[in-house]
Amino acid sequence: MEALITCQHPSSDLYSFHGKIEIKNTIQHGVSGHLTTHNLLLRGSRLKDTDYIVGCAVYTGHDSKLSLNSKIRSTKFSTVEKSINKQILLFITILTFEVIFSCIMKNVFQSTYKLPYLGPEESINVGSVILDFLNFTVLYNYTVPISLYVTIGKSISILMNKLSLQLIDCRFST
Repeated sequence: MEALITCQHPSSDLYSFHGKIEIKNTIQHGVSGHLTTHNLLLRGSRLKDTDYIVGCAVYTGHDSKLSLNSKIRSTKFSTVEKSINKQILLFITILTFEVIFSCIMKNVFQSTYKLPYLGPEESINVGSVILDFLNFTVLYNYTVPISLYVTIGKSISILMNKLSLQLIDCRFST
């Protein structure tokens, strides 16, 4: 049996398929017919109560309908979420500048003025700067509301999901 199948370009729409089949027969000139979704079996489909079937793979690999439907879509954010994300970045930037400015001013004040009631003079090293940075971060933490931290957590989890989906090797997934 020899046949020629002409069909539309691959599309992700599972409910549309249009094609034409021409079966060349040696006895007659040939038989032709139209192909629709009623003649289409998607990957993973099972036929029951049939003795035999004649089939042909039309779309394979990345062109299959299921593969075209499994593409990762970009995450959609509403305008409110976009504005909240901008405000979060603004608040965190302000918090960072406050903390850095306070660390610098503390070290300048300590080295300029020798006040006996502040205790013994400490030398400035990496450990004391990190400790000061953490202390001022806790002190000024009220700048960023707790609800915005929740939003940051959601945004980070969305990014992590995108990254983990990019790590999947399509050759080995079923």
